[in-house]
Amino acid sequence: MASFKNKIVTVKRAVPRVKYFLRGLLSKKGRKVDFIIGGVQKGGTTALDWYLRHHPSICMASQKEVHFFDNEFIQAMPCSIRNTFYHSFFANCDREKVLGEATPIYMWWPNALRRIKEYNPEIKLIFVLRDPVARAYSHWNMERQRGFEKETFSDCIRRQNNLTDGSRITSYVSRGFYSKQIENARALFDEDQFLFLKNEDLLSNPCSNLAVVTEFLGLPTLTDVQKTKIHARNYDAPINKEDETFLRELFLADIEKLECQLGWELAEWKSDEKR
Repeated sequence: MASFKNKIVTVKRAVPRVKYFLRGLLSKKGRKVDFIIGGVQKGGTTALDWYLRHHPSICMASQKEVHFFDNEFIQAMPCSIRNTFYHSFFANCDREKVLGEATPIYMWWPNALRRIKEYNPEIKLIFVLRDPVARAYSHWNMERQRGFEKETFSDCIRRQNNLTDGSRITSYVSRGFYSKQIENARALFDEDQFLFLKNEDLLSNPCSNLAVVTEFLGLPTLTDVQKTKIHARNYDAPINKEDETFLRELFLADIEKLECQLGWELAEWKSDEKR
């Protein structure tokens, strides 16, 4: 009985999406999305998405993480059909508003950035970066709580393929090498199309960081910002010293390269002392 009810709920939720899809297919007046929050997973993109949903000049997608440019099934569809599907997530947006969405995997997923370029060469991209060690531990903790990961964090980060792991679930280490991802993005887009933020800064001082975001988008500053944490998960225990040291040594060269790329000082990402 419960299974039948779940199917009914799924159908009811799909009806509006089908309606918007058909409306877009018939009208052929789809707008292009103006900006994307494209990285990184467990980096604070949900909080940024939440803040921007409160801006009167912005309309975010009807759900966070549309997963359009990383969906291989959808990307195999004819261009007009897949774009109509994408635009259906913005069907309720007023035409004068700036359109945006947040799917952090786009920065890392193969071909996602190239597809974004093909879709809208003028799009603006916001990447929120987080200490890769903290990001990896948060990623593992999420998958463990969701029931997708059974192994310990210590075992996971020492797997033989951890540097090249292309899995959506177990890529705890491989997603943390940001410099190559940034190189790939810069090979496709002009520098003025990027905004890079530090997760730690967004958490500690959202007002000033949101002012940077709205300036980047050419919009008025968002006022009356209430600091918030979205989807913050509890940990059974903090990362242990041995695992932290192992990862800091693993990420060190990449972090130093990132400092040169972005002109950031990232001493706190390179130290295994408690912060």
